[in-house]
Amino acid sequence: MRKISALLALLSAFSVHAEPWLSSRYSTNCAACHAPGRVNVVPKERRCTLSCQGCHTNPNGGGLRNFYGKWNQERWLRNNYEPGYRLNKPRPEPTGEQQYSPERLKEFIGRQNDGGKLLKRAVADGFRMKDTARLLSEKEYDRRSTDEEEIETNLDLAHLRMPEGDPWRLRRLNYFNAGLDLRYVYLSQERLGVKTKSTFPMATDIAVSVEPMHKVNVVFESRFLNGPTRQAWDEGYTTLSQVRSAYVLVDDLPYNSYVMYGLYRPMMGHYNPDHTSLFAYATGLNQKSYFKAATVGTAPNVPFANLHYIMPLGDTSNPLRSQDQGFAINLGGRWVTYGLYMMLTYWKTTADYRPSNGNIIDNTFTSATGGGTIWRWTMVWDYTIVSRDQKNIRIDKGTVMTLENRFRLAGENYLMLNHEMLGTSLQLQEGKAVQSTIGISSFPYSSLELQLLYKQMKLTSLGTDSKNTVTMAQMHLFF
Repeated sequence: MRKISALLALLSAFSVHAEPWLSSRYSTNCAACHAPGRVNVVPKERRCTLSCQGCHTNPNGGGLRNFYGKWNQERWLRNNYEPGYRLNKPRPEPTGEQQYSPERLKEFIGRQNDGGKLLKRAVADGFRMKDTARLLSEKEYDRRSTDEEEIETNLDLAHLRMPEGDPWRLRRLNYFNAGLDLRYVYLSQERLGVKTKSTFPMATDIAVSVEPMHKVNVVFESRFLNGPTRQAWDEGYTTLSQVRSAYVLVDDLPYNSYVMYGLYRPMMGHYNPDHTSLFAYATGLNQKSYFKAATVGTAPNVPFANLHYIMPLGDTSNPLRSQDQGFAINLGGRWVTYGLYMMLTYWKTTADYRPSNGNIIDNTFTSATGGGTIWRWTMVWDYTIVSRDQKNIRIDKGTVMTLENRFRLAGENYLMLNHEMLGTSLQLQEGKAVQSTIGISSFPYSSLELQLLYKQMKLTSLGTDSKNTVTMAQMHLFF
């Protein structure tokens, strides 16, 4: 396996992102987010959720992974376990093998005769978690193998079932978190009959989060972008850099609610990091998009909702800077059963670019998104209606549909089949666009994905047909 992984690393590269399919994929595996053996607490204290904030610091998805997201990638999102590879972590033994399992916990509590001091010390310090390098079935970690249906009103007893190393404890013991995403790409493409090949570092994201007091996060993420015309690695850090996000987040509030303010990309439809998707072309939401916004939201287990108030940026001199003002709202739910989820989104903003010799643009997006997992098949779909009203010029409208499929082969290896349709040209004018993608994806080690894709886009614009093809090998390191 080492030789195969090394060969793939040479021939291709990879990418793992904040993608909804991962939530559906691991929905039935409780130990994919935390140590097994937890019990439920009263509703207002529950933090268990399959929404974006389950794995990411930003509740809108994408960007810096929190301690839960890192737990998953280090223990589950990989094929191999080698102790010498520091980012690989052993998986936990099932609940029954842990010393904080129901029987052993009762035995422990029954032995204490010191007025509860022993119990309080165990709650403060946490039991040690028993790990294993065995490849056990994920069925050993579903809700039926735990006591998560049990409700414990004594929070001290509930916390006792959270051992050392559990993300719940790590979040409270650490005031600092950081992450790095690095994407390296090989492209062979044909556009308008012109063939080009290039190898270059496409993007690098650096993120830090400081939590000076529990519940308050100060987050900054910087993004360095590069393109196929600049192939030298150093050009990826000297040509185009920007803020990815910069915000203050107050979370871990009752009913898993939160408030945030700053620069970030509000949740909108199906999050897809591929800036060449038809959804990105139609909405204009791509790898360069960020907005000034204030958000309130909640995700008490299954349902989730958030409301974003979007404001124009202070910098009016640069026409590339967002001057959108308006709101966006998301309502949805994510279930453990089959990893099902559904979400409705409405986005309404007005952008005034007249100080930069532009015009007023009204953007209205309405989106329905859903997905789920059956056996080894994970599917995500999105249907978005886009309306762009350029005042006194024209109104452009379009509908984009996205269907993404991933079939899990042995281990964490996937066959990808995606199909997208846009009822207009990429500029939301007369025409249509159809894009299909086939590829393979592999996670040989923690924080590493190897991906090889073939993408074909057929375009019709103003009566003219064209076809673009792309073969892409991508490597994405994510820490």
